[in-house]
Amino acid sequence: MKINRLSARQIKEAKIKTEKRTSRRLLKWFILVLVLGVLFEYFYSNGSEIRYKFRQKELYGKVIPVDLICMTGNYFMEHKTIKFVCQAKVFYMCSEYCEIALINDFKKFAFTKDTISGDWINKSDAIPGLRQKNKPEIIYFANMKNFQNYYNKNKKNSK
Repeated sequence: MKINRLSARQIKEAKIKTEKRTSRRLLKWFILVLVLGVLFEYFYSNGSEIRYKFRQKELYGKVIPVDLICMTGNYFMEHKTIKFVCQAKVFYMCSEYCEIALINDFKKFAFTKDTISGDWINKSDAIPGLRQKNKPEIIYFANMKNFQNYYNKNKKNSK
C-alpha cells in the first residue's frame, strides 16, 4: 500500500490557497456589510424626504389628507400640519407665521377659486388635490364631481 506524502512545498501552496480563499470571503463580507451600512444610513437620514416624494407621486388624483397641507401657502407638506380654528372654520397651517397671516388677511388666505368652475370656496370646506404629479402645489375643488372631472381630463391629456 502506497502512502502519499505531501512535500513541504505542496503543504505551503495548499495553505496559501486556503488563506487566499478566506481573505476573499472576508473581503466580500466586509464590502457587503459596508454597502448595507451605507444604504441604512442613507435611508435613515433621508427617510422622510423619500416618503414625501413617494406621497407626492402616489396621491396625485386622490383627495389629499388635510393634515398634510399648509392652507396658507397651498402646499403639500412633508410633515403633519397644525390644526387651527379661525372664524368657526378649521384650517391647517405649517407654522405660526401662517396662522398669523390667516388672521391678518382672512379673505386672502381662507378663500380660493374652484379649479373647474371658478367659484369662490372656503379652503376648509374644499376638497384638496395636487395640481401636478411630483409637484407640491395644492388646488381646491368645491365638490367631488369637479375633482373627478379635473383628474379624468388630465389622464386623457397625459396619454
